[in-house]
Amino acid sequence: MRYNDLIEGAGQYVYHATKAENLGKIMQKGLTFFNDSLWVKAANPDERYQDGPSVFAFENPMPAFRWAHKIEWEFKTPAVIIKLNRGDSWEQDPSPDFMMTMGDGQALESKEMIPASAIKGVILLDKIGTPRSTGLVNQEFDAHVQQTLEAL
Repeated sequence: MRYNDLIEGAGQYVYHATKAENLGKIMQKGLTFFNDSLWVKAANPDERYQDGPSVFAFENPMPAFRWAHKIEWEFKTPAVIIKLNRGDSWEQDPSPDFMMTMGDGQALESKEMIPASAIKGVILLDKIGTPRSTGLVNQEFDAHVQQTLEAL
């Protein structure tokens, strides 16, 4: 059974975070999964988290925002968040890592390529701002992020 079938009123969109340098290819070809996962396991750097071809997203924009920050921190490169029409190819990500969402919805996985036509909007992480640049803190900043990403 697909994850979408398990929850009533699943959101219409999902949010994918990636390196900004990937955006041109994604806008042309959609989200493909022929490349290795970006993420290696700390305990064994030769082992990657993704064991098979998949595309990952979040049903809530806040974990995508946090994941985009992780991308910028780990890879020292700008990140983007891509808002996608949800479609019916998404299932719950099998990773048991609660830290990926911190309780804000579910992390999702698709075993299908996501076409460029599913892209609803894109934003560079630095265009969302920071608490300092926006003058917002805590829940106010979180609300700003949520609203900005939902408005894409």
